[in-house]
Amino acid sequence: MALITLLTDFGTADGYVGEMKGVMYAMHPQAQLVDIAHDVAPQDVDGARLAIARYWRRFPLGTVHLVVVDPGVGGSRRPIALRAGGHLFEEFWPDIRHRLHLGGSTRYRVS
Repeated sequence: MALITLLTDFGTADGYVGEMKGVMYAMHPQAQLVDIAHDVAPQDVDGARLAIARYWRRFPLGTVHLVVVDPGVGGSRRPIALRAGGHLFEEFWPDIRHRLHLGGSTRYRVS
């Protein structure tokens, strides 16, 4: 069973979080989704970086951390995935390598 944390700047006043979760459950019905926060200030990459730095080590190895905070919404950038400390990070923000200091060895790949 996949454990997936969710950190976004979507807010909760509309259905975007629910829509995203519906798509995720449709693809993987056994997933466990953990809402960290959906009220990161819009496009605040540094705020998201500080938030994930506080919590990611508290989750078990193999956890997937999905972060969707992007100042270039609708741009042509592709998501970035990286592994660090036994965790998988899927980021939808620019220049993650320079913003999230995970320590240890990390491997980056463009999805």
